[in-house]
Amino acid sequence: MKEKTKKLVEAFGFLKMDEAQLLMEAADSLATGSIVVNVGAGAGTSALAIIEQRPDLAVTFYTVDMRDDDNPFGGMLNELHAFQNAKMEHLLPNQIKGDSSTVGNEWDKGEIAFLIIDADHTTDGLTKDIQSWLPHLAIGGLVALHDYKRDVWPDVAAVIDNTLMKDANYEYIETRDTMILFRKLEPQPLPMSEPEQESVYRKADERTAHIEPEQVQEETEAEEVTEKKVSKRRKNTKAVDEESAKE
Repeated sequence: MKEKTKKLVEAFGFLKMDEAQLLMEAADSLATGSIVVNVGAGAGTSALAIIEQRPDLAVTFYTVDMRDDDNPFGGMLNELHAFQNAKMEHLLPNQIKGDSSTVGNEWDKGEIAFLIIDADHTTDGLTKDIQSWLPHLAIGGLVALHDYKRDVWPDVAAVIDNTLMKDANYEYIETRDTMILFRKLEPQPLPMSEPEQESVYRKADERTAHIEPEQVQEETEAEEVTEKKVSKRRKNTKAVDEESAKE
């Protein structure tokens, strides 16, 4: 555990030590220039943990939060103070103020390699964050969600269990305390259905599809004339047979 991250964890407790360690390990797996998005600034612990571990990612690290005032719930000002106290202000993330799901829907800064979601903990709020941000996650990208199965936030686990846990396009990696990590996979192809049996009627329809209505009527009339001739011939043959029998 890096020294400055450890001090911030001990001071505020927004993250546990093993949760911060998971973020740092995930950061170590990222390529140079990878885009990281932290949805929910908190006390700045998530950002500090990742950037202290990988200072090169500060340029492509974005924090999204709707608060920029100093408050007990955390926000962009809290994050700024955390970096100032750590004497890392020059590595402060790119801060974007706004509703997290709205910012997600309008995101245009490229595919995300590592996404951390720790903002609105209600069913509606977390669902919107997942729906707005995950489409921007690169294939092979990581997404970490905080407060999974924490008693005071039951909606978080319910939403994750009904979305990412059931989604074949996401691989569950691990959970440390209440930080859960997934990886986005290649899209899974839809199962192939059994080949449809082609009916005789469909084949007949395909053969006659090009025939004009007038041609169909002429052919029908010709068939009726032919049937009448055949019927008359049968009657004549029957009459001759009966005469022969009398003789």
